[in-house]
Amino acid sequence: LNAQLDSYLALFETNFTAYINEEFDFVTAFATKSDVPARLLSGGQKVALALAFKFAVSDLLAAQVPIMVLDEPTIWLDDINKPRLAEVLTKAREVTEKGVFVLVATHEPVLFPAFSRLFDVGGEGCCE
Repeated sequence: LNAQLDSYLALFETNFTAYINEEFDFVTAFATKSDVPARLLSGGQKVALALAFKFAVSDLLAAQVPIMVLDEPTIWLDDINKPRLAEVLTKAREVTEKGVFVLVATHEPVLFPAFSRLFDVGGEGCCE
């Protein structure tokens, strides 16, 4: 799980790595520091870590739990990391081709190209 977690953090180009210790706490390590508790991360860094963890767990459990739901995953992400999330979601299509579905509720147009299907439930006309 820790290796998968770091591979997804690398997709977000975070300046830290992370692992889950024996107490099941997230611990992060920066190039200049080591073993920083995840609670000290910024809001955007916490979101990146949470999404990386969610994708890593999904990779491990894809055969047993064939759906992953993300509700407004760009909250607290800065404008640099929103397109990175779109890249991660695009790469997640490889998983969906194996029968795992990713359902995302978002108002963020930068993510729309990452989806194979769009449904406009608000009537704002985002989808064709």
